[in-house]
Amino acid sequence: MLRKIYCWLIIQFMLLKYKNVYFGQNSSICYGFKLVNSNNGSIHIGNNFSTRSYVKLLADGGNIKIGSNVFMNNNCSINCMGNISIGDDCLFGESVKLYDHNHNFADLNKRISEQGFDIGFITIGNNCWFGSNVTVLNNVTIGDNVVIGANSLIYKSVPSNTIVMMRSELIYKNRGLRLGEGN
Repeated sequence: MLRKIYCWLIIQFMLLKYKNVYFGQNSSICYGFKLVNSNNGSIHIGNNFSTRSYVKLLADGGNIKIGSNVFMNNNCSINCMGNISIGDDCLFGESVKLYDHNHNFADLNKRISEQGFDIGFITIGNNCWFGSNVTVLNNVTIGDNVVIGANSLIYKSVPSNTIVMMRSELIYKNRGLRLGEGN
């Protein structure tokens, strides 16, 4: 009961602090939840949204839309300057990161921090599951019913009804051999 009251108070505080923020019914957030909405961004969260600890939603002029029945595990973050849309019934494992923008870096005569951003979008369909430590980069559409395995880097679109796995083989080398000798 105390947890529900705590969640309700935190959500009410966020609704008062930020404009263009909406939480659906029955949302449940945990300790360390952080929401930042700046530069006329918007955050719209559907019904039955729930998190574990230290989830961060940052809309810096961007628009975040999260559907209903979405769960985010510990340390997930959404960093939005453009548009990020998540469908209904999605599950996010620990430390999933979504970035709809990237730094520009083409001008060698300027520091990267002075070159601005390439702002894009991320669209995620319904009924998707993201394993732990997945990172999704900008300009990606992920269809419905997609499963993305742990430690995957998603930098291009994924069609519906797909399983994505990062397969990286372990490489063993004998430390006594010089490069190029043996296996």
